[in-house]
Amino acid sequence: MFRNFVAFTLPRYARDTRGASRHGRQIGQLSCPRVRRNAAPSSIGTMTVTASYQGAEIARSDRTVVVEGNHYFPADDVQQGVLQPSETHTVCSWKGEASYYDVVVGEHRNPDAAWYYPTPKEAAAEIADRVAFWKGVTVSES
Repeated sequence: MFRNFVAFTLPRYARDTRGASRHGRQIGQLSCPRVRRNAAPSSIGTMTVTASYQGAEIARSDRTVVVEGNHYFPADDVQQGVLQPSETHTVCSWKGEASYYDVVVGEHRNPDAAWYYPTPKEAAAEIADRVAFWKGVTVSES
């Protein structure tokens, strides 16, 4: 019955992550990881993306990279002094180990509200030296 049957498996990163956590609890239909640069032809201009917390702008860039719906800001485009290292780490099967920052604005501290990949895997090389936000940080495109 299965004489000429060939079986194969796809790597975990090739599965859609809709409905999964942002760090890759892989479930769903097959697809490829979505990595897109925030860039447009010069005749159209670029999209500016901002991140704000407690009414303060903490990052602004027209050079973000979008992965799984999250804008990764170049580290140089994040305001100095708002990120403080956290002890939290998580692992994504295709991006690698994530490290976290607390976001601090004035008296307000948002624990683990930013993350980055110090040494991303090859499939996620575009997010090296970049920071993404969540948990109460508003990211807006304009």
